[in-house]
Amino acid sequence: MSSIARVSAMALLAGCLGATSPMVSPAQSADSAAGGLRAEIARAKAAEATLRSIVGDLAARLDAIGATRPAEGAGVFVMRLDETHGGIFDCAPSCYMPSVGVFSDVFFTESDTQVLSPATTIVGRDLAVETSSPAPFELGGGTRTFILRVNGEDTALQCTEQPQESTCRNTTAEVVIPPGSKLALKFAEAGAEISGAAVFVSWRATLP
Repeated sequence: MSSIARVSAMALLAGCLGATSPMVSPAQSADSAAGGLRAEIARAKAAEATLRSIVGDLAARLDAIGATRPAEGAGVFVMRLDETHGGIFDCAPSCYMPSVGVFSDVFFTESDTQVLSPATTIVGRDLAVETSSPAPFELGGGTRTFILRVNGEDTALQCTEQPQESTCRNTTAEVVIPPGSKLALKFAEAGAEISGAAVFVSWRATLP
């Protein structure tokens, strides 16, 4: 081999040796992989925190403009009482009605009207009441109060029709109703006698 050839071969060998990466041990490879995973986890947590912040800000904005998020698992209790022959408003100081169904008379014993709530806790809210009659009738000067009863006790879910009014609403009270509770509606009147009428009652039950 000529001197020129030997020099060229040595230069090529030196170049190959210089381009070769040093050996990496398995432990170093594992550490590197673990470090990469930790970095990914940190980035994911940072993204989660950012999303939580955005959601919280949006919820605060909705609350600020009075928006209401829908309640979960909503159901409606409706009741109609057709007592147009007179007498529904003659049950002073109070009488009772079932909280669901269609009926033609009031009851003076609460246990005759009670129905059972579901086997889970619910929240009663959004009571609406309207009294009317197929023929014109005068409400007179009395007031009419409708109260949701739970296990024989008055609750905050109630509203009162004032004299000369035929509707009332309660959209603020929220009543927690334990599983398997006995429910009924109580009607109480005060003031002047009021002639009979059809009564419509509805309220909403949601999950806590």
